[in-house]
Amino acid sequence: MLSLNMTGWKPRMAIGLVLATALAATSLGLQTQAPPDKGQDRAQRGGPAAREGLRNALALSDAFKEVYRSVAPSVVNIRSTINPQETNTSQFNQPSPLDEELFRRFFGQDLPQLQPRPRVGEGTGVIARDDGYIITNNHVVDGADEIIVKLDDEREYDGTVVGTDPETDLAVVKIDATGLTAAKFGDSEALDIGEWVLALGSPFGLQHTVTAGIVSAKGRGTLGIADIGDFIQTDAAINPGNSGGPLVNLYGEVVGINSAISTRTGTYAGVGFAIPSNIATPVTNTIISGGKVERGWLGVQIGPISREAADYAGYQGTQGALVSMVVPASPAETAGLVDGDIITHINGRKVSDASELLNTVASTPPGEKVNLKVYRGGQTKDTSVTLGDRSQQQLTRRSNGRQRDGDRAPGSSTLGLTVQDLTPEIARRLGASTREGVVVTQVSAGSPAAREGIEAGDIITMVNETKVSTAQEFSSAVREADPNKSIRLQMIRDDATQFVYVKPEESGGRSRRPSKPD
Repeated sequence: MLSLNMTGWKPRMAIGLVLATALAATSLGLQTQAPPDKGQDRAQRGGPAAREGLRNALALSDAFKEVYRSVAPSVVNIRSTINPQETNTSQFNQPSPLDEELFRRFFGQDLPQLQPRPRVGEGTGVIARDDGYIITNNHVVDGADEIIVKLDDEREYDGTVVGTDPETDLAVVKIDATGLTAAKFGDSEALDIGEWVLALGSPFGLQHTVTAGIVSAKGRGTLGIADIGDFIQTDAAINPGNSGGPLVNLYGEVVGINSAISTRTGTYAGVGFAIPSNIATPVTNTIISGGKVERGWLGVQIGPISREAADYAGYQGTQGALVSMVVPASPAETAGLVDGDIITHINGRKVSDASELLNTVASTPPGEKVNLKVYRGGQTKDTSVTLGDRSQQQLTRRSNGRQRDGDRAPGSSTLGLTVQDLTPEIARRLGASTREGVVVTQVSAGSPAAREGIEAGDIITMVNETKVSTAQEFSSAVREADPNKSIRLQMIRDDATQFVYVKPEESGGRSRRPSKPD
């Protein structure tokens, strides 16, 4: 609650001031001008330059107002409640027997037992159809036992989840209502960076809130918000409660579904992200029709091409997607792809980064063929791949904590890490599906390995082009590597495979990014 303390003139003092001002003006021979009528054109005030600027500003302001008036009836508030499944009082810091005895002594009754409380959250939604279908974020309704939808006219309805798509963080909620005002969805691909957009929603539970900004960037895909995404970045203020609400262009078209913010405080910091309408619309239509969201699957883990990776492969530039691992028996393996390949084109279209490749593959139905252009060993070749079904693949990443185990075998003093053989027991405790490679047991502070982010518990399966399954093989491979070049380590962490490039000599080092499964 905001408390506003307003102080003002006393009525008699105000009247006296007005009369005194009028008399003074008359005695000095000044002519007073009555304030302009409310209906007078505001753009006529000031000089020519001021009038022109004012007209432009007023036109933009009028555009904002018109957009809000047209879209607001399609925006809803969503309140979700998750009830505690079981009463487990041990997890709620129950009082000690002494506390209970003292409470009985002073108050003559037993100390009340602490009970878990329902969790209540708020978000936003957009009416997709006039018969009660509403699109929102999956994380707004995920696990909810009760959903209350409040319309722009304050009517409330119980909502039910029709379906969800966690990979894009989208969900569809249905209410028993008809004759609703459905939003108009636009073409997010037509958005230009710098274009004005508005965000509508219920930040902090403050319904009917609108904020304005611009499209700051497009194609943001390495955010960790959802497995599949091509996010629109905006500086229109987005805060907790805006999730699931619309990002709208000046034509009143929904071009995105607000989903997340980048912040160190948990609140608005000028960087927000929205799911493009060109992704949200087909997902919503598929869920409403009762169908399953199907996505193609290539069967690789991919990541960005760092400068070190490009130098190692003799590749010019950093555009494309680096294959850090080919999944056994996958469509990619069948097509002949191998670890270390760089995918530069798909269906004749240049691949700018790993996220673009992932989104293109995911938007292609299973069973269809895609044509890839692949760089390997200084040459580029064309290959076609028949995509599999992404939903049938087990792409879980497990993290059971790092445990250092057993006797330490010789490692590499030039890299600053120590390794040992990977036993089935160690692999099980690390939650790793692989049984080949060596496990890192220690990383020296400030070493080349530490600068590249290598940690105890990481599993190394290859040094440059050499597979390693014992600590001795690892040490030999490192010794045989060119000391003047970066050493490429194929590494597994949380069951995700990636390449790390480590320079044996002292260097600035570069932090790596995790690979994307596809």
